[in-house]
Amino acid sequence: NKAKATVTANSKTTTYKGLEQSVDGFTVSGLVNGESKEVLESVTTSEQFVAPFAPKGEHKSRSGVTRTDAGTYVHVAYGHDNNYELGFVKGALKINKATLTYVSTPNTMIAGTTPNLTGSVTGFVGGDGLASATTGGLLWNTAGVTTQPGTYDIMGSGLAALNYGFVQAPINETALTVQAGSPSSALRTTAISLLPLGTAAPAQTQVTMIDVNNPLTASDGEEGEGGGFINDPQSKTNGIEVVFSSCDSGCDEDATP
Repeated sequence: NKAKATVTANSKTTTYKGLEQSVDGFTVSGLVNGESKEVLESVTTSEQFVAPFAPKGEHKSRSGVTRTDAGTYVHVAYGHDNNYELGFVKGALKINKATLTYVSTPNTMIAGTTPNLTGSVTGFVGGDGLASATTGGLLWNTAGVTTQPGTYDIMGSGLAALNYGFVQAPINETALTVQAGSPSSALRTTAISLLPLGTAAPAQTQVTMIDVNNPLTASDGEEGEGGGFINDPQSKTNGIEVVFSSCDSGCDEDATP
């Protein structure tokens, strides 16, 4: 009678690299008289397909399993021998997903304004990139109440990928700093009109613009026709003059708002 032996297809666990990865070969238990697996000349291994892609039990023509994408692929051994009654145990090639990391850009904002949330995605392998390896749209959001000073998160989301999983970088937890106060460009004005820098003000007009963070006077401003603007470098840089729309009976060009 034939001796009994068990053939086990090899297994391998790895991580997606953007390149082909393989598992091949088998081990045998139950051989007698010191024989090695080389005596099983007809035994080979390959990937076993799952219906409906191939009939049950059909194998690939080349030996072992070779795959690129993340997933688990069944590795089977098969064959016969004149001296051994063979049993077979399946193996597998398991390719785990690689990891992509959402990395937010640290940002500081003034309470009550709209934050500018940006960042990047790192960890691509094998020549992959955002456009070629992911689907969806990259989004950056904060769960913080940005009307109150404090430190808040900026988290990435919106992407999916066949070969990658996603995590948040540790820096994302404290990437957004909200400071108290109004923006430095905030102004408090009364009955005003806005003119491009260098445009002469209408007759009987006068500046009454105040930076709420740094009140200024109008007395040092360059005068337009019947009016003027505050000598405020920030305001000039922004390219605007702020003037009263009218004065009831003349304007005091040296008035302090």
